[in-house]
Amino acid sequence: MNKFKLALPKNMTTKARNGFNITVVLLIALVFFDVYSTINFLTLRTTTQLFAMSLSYIMSAIAFAGAWLSWHNRAETAGWLLIAGSIAALFFSNFLGAGLGVIYALTSIVVVFAIASSTFPKERIGQAMLLSVISGAAGIIVDVYFPNKAAIGAVSPTFTYVILAVLMALLIFVVSRQYSSYSLRTKLLIGGNTLILISVGTLGFINAYNSRSNLTTISGTAIKSVADAQAAAIRNVLLQKTDVLQSFALTKIVQDRVDEANASYTPDVAFNQQQIDALDQQWRAADKADNNNDPLVSGVLTSVVASELREFRDAFPENVEVFVTDKYGANVASTNRTSDYYQGDEDWWQAAYNNGQGAIYIGQPEYDQSSNTFGLVLAVPLYKHGTREVTGVMRSTLNIKLILVILNTKVLNGTGLVSLYLPNGQVLEPGTSEGVRPADSQALAFLPALTSTKAYDTFTLDGIPSVVGAATVTSDDSDEKPAVENLGWTIVVSQSQADNLAPIRQQTQATIIVALIILAIGAMLTIFLAQYLSGPIIRLTTVAEQISAGNMTAQAQVETGDEIGTLAATFNSMTAQLQNTLQNLEQRVADRTRALATATEVSRRLSTILDEKQLVTEVVEQVQKAYNYYHGQIYLLDESGKTLVLAGATGEGGKALLDKKHSLSIERGLVGRSARTKSAVLVPDTSKDSEWLPNPLLPDTKAEIAIPILLGQTLLGVLDMQDDVTGDIYPEDIEYLTAISNQTAIALQNSRSLAQAQKKAERESLIASIGQKIQQEASVENAMKVAIREVGRALGTSTSVKLKPGNGKE
Repeated sequence: MNKFKLALPKNMTTKARNGFNITVVLLIALVFFDVYSTINFLTLRTTTQLFAMSLSYIMSAIAFAGAWLSWHNRAETAGWLLIAGSIAALFFSNFLGAGLGVIYALTSIVVVFAIASSTFPKERIGQAMLLSVISGAAGIIVDVYFPNKAAIGAVSPTFTYVILAVLMALLIFVVSRQYSSYSLRTKLLIGGNTLILISVGTLGFINAYNSRSNLTTISGTAIKSVADAQAAAIRNVLLQKTDVLQSFALTKIVQDRVDEANASYTPDVAFNQQQIDALDQQWRAADKADNNNDPLVSGVLTSVVASELREFRDAFPENVEVFVTDKYGANVASTNRTSDYYQGDEDWWQAAYNNGQGAIYIGQPEYDQSSNTFGLVLAVPLYKHGTREVTGVMRSTLNIKLILVILNTKVLNGTGLVSLYLPNGQVLEPGTSEGVRPADSQALAFLPALTSTKAYDTFTLDGIPSVVGAATVTSDDSDEKPAVENLGWTIVVSQSQADNLAPIRQQTQATIIVALIILAIGAMLTIFLAQYLSGPIIRLTTVAEQISAGNMTAQAQVETGDEIGTLAATFNSMTAQLQNTLQNLEQRVADRTRALATATEVSRRLSTILDEKQLVTEVVEQVQKAYNYYHGQIYLLDESGKTLVLAGATGEGGKALLDKKHSLSIERGLVGRSARTKSAVLVPDTSKDSEWLPNPLLPDTKAEIAIPILLGQTLLGVLDMQDDVTGDIYPEDIEYLTAISNQTAIALQNSRSLAQAQKKAERESLIASIGQKIQQEASVENAMKVAIREVGRALGTSTSVKLKPGNGKE
């Protein structure tokens, strides 16, 4: 199945195609924003939602316009339109919520760079990036110092992060595919700014994370300390109030009155339920009639002890109700009317009396009907003078406001909240109705683990993310410990994370400003360094382009002493070497042309020389002069085929060698190698060839070439040329020297053939002359004498003929 692929116009430029691709990526992201903002507006119908939806629609329209312009090859115009729209949209997005300034700024930089690098000329990219950086910095400042907290929720942070992350990933992918086509300066800008951004961002994140962690630790420790202190304060207040109550219980008048009450009963006979009900009914009836003349009531309210109790209450007003019972639970004296006359069936009384053993009792906060007060019960045993015999119980209703005052103490600069969690699932807390409210179920589930670790933690308390510390109200005094510990009270001190991290926000503001300054300075330094580092390379590239165009005189300027300067110097050296090479090549071409011409001329002249000695002399002198060799010589192979005899040489050294009749074995030296192999031997550096034979008459020889003189496969001799400069004999020399040696072989052959023909003609002429002279003689004797004489002349010797006398016969 063929995949769908949009067919772009064939005449679209590369930048227009890039711009169109970027626009498609933006449109994909904007479609999701359009749908999301529309749903939000139709759901909430707020001005903020309308603004968000309008901003998204406007940006979508700009993206469509950019696509249209790119389609029609107006890439730069489309780029500026998209950049302006993106910068404006991302900047104004800061007014739709708080806390997204940094992500908007990063997105702005990435979007602008992706658009600019794809659609702009190189010189315009920096301008666009500067605009995005300024806009991003302004957006961060607005978000940090002027956050629009009222608009939080207009755009979901999670949704924003996801969409912007996808958008940035797509744009980075598009940019990375085009990265190889960017100029060196642009690559340096990308690398430098990315490194600075990552470095500053990483340091900022680590600093914020560590600061947040450290501040939470410090705050948590402080909160835990406050919780411990508040728990100790409540414990001390409770113990102090019980101590005061116990001290008052030791008053003699109180003890005497209780003893009198206990003595009025029949020994060892307690109240039965019928008596209790009757006394309570009489007490309530009198209360209803407000009849203090009832002996049962007046004895309790108007006695001297009751007066003492009221004085005690006035001295300690937190005790809203104080009364005393005997050891049977009957009310002996009271500051005011109690709910019942008989108290012996109450939990607090039984706990304080403790079967005659006595114990301090501290009750849970609750509403007390008799005093019409929300408070807690304190009860202490009354002892007989000088003994541990329990004679009764003294009780006080402690106004809960005393505890609320402690809870209402300002802690953590007034941002901390102190609460007292009760075992019945209620929370005693300032500012609530009667100081009590239901406890948060999550807190109730979490507090046991928190108090057991004796530490702090962070969790959502009553719907507010908070740092929380807790401490159990207990006592260090073993005698009083049960009374306090059995309460099951837990002090919880909490501070919202917003208040807890307020210093971090201030630090973050300062950090962001410093980071922006660092980024600005870093960006400027990066631009400067990119210009400084890439400038010489760009100029070096320009010089290279000039050289490639044929200007071999162009030179790169060595601007620095680093690797770039070394590269420029090396480039200049390479250019000079190239220029020299070209000049040498031209010279060598000229030399080759001249050499060929010389070879032709030598060949032509050789064809006119018939004398072998003159021939070899002419060859070595002409070649040595024509090619400016140090020395030239020709060896001819003797009749044995084993020895090469020097036949012609140049210079004084050559003359001396000729005078010495110098010769070489065919098995020795470079000349012998050439003769043996019947091939050219070229040694650019004679010092490195083991077969080279130095000659004291030729001390300056540094290079040598030997060319065999062949007539077909028949070796006639060797043409040997030497030079006084190492490497100054080239492989090309083999070609034209071989041509000369071939012509020399032919000339030698011609010379030798001519010499043989001349000798033969001379012999035939001599024979004919002798024959004619012999024929002219009449006698045999004379004819023989003429023959012998002429032969002797021809041979260059003297001859004679003697005839023996005959035997008489003819």
